[in-house]
Amino acid sequence: MKRTAPLNTTFSPWESYLFQGLIALTGGIGLFILLFLLASISLSVFYNGRIYPNVRVAGLDVSGMTLEQAKQAVQQNLLYPEAGKIILQDGERIWVFHPSEFGFFLDAQKSAVSAYLVGRDGPLWTRLFTPVEVWLSGVSLSPRMTYDCLLYT
Repeated sequence: MKRTAPLNTTFSPWESYLFQGLIALTGGIGLFILLFLLASISLSVFYNGRIYPNVRVAGLDVSGMTLEQAKQAVQQNLLYPEAGKIILQDGERIWVFHPSEFGFFLDAQKSAVSAYLVGRDGPLWTRLFTPVEVWLSGVSLSPRMTYDCLLYT
């Protein structure tokens, strides 16, 4: 009959501290991810049908608005196509035009939709983390413009 020595299952103090540190690190990372996901899901539920907080279109805050409210706000406050100026100069001759005269028009509906889709479009990973990122740091979008090339044909 063969005799074997029992296994030594005791850990040295540094191995025990290392093991406890790894458990604490893993638990901390897991808790952070869990809280981050909980915040993201809470934002998604609270802002269902509305634009996430800290979203701006050309500097105009559209946070918490529905698509229709954002569309109206963009139409009423972004007046560049009608009030802006495009200046052309040839020597001493100067011409001043409004962007709408060249066929550039503000598309308020697309601007509102692009603001609404922040954090709601793209892969799952992006949809989970973007709402919290936008809530913390904000995002500014360019207004969507439409060019009508048939205006002068």
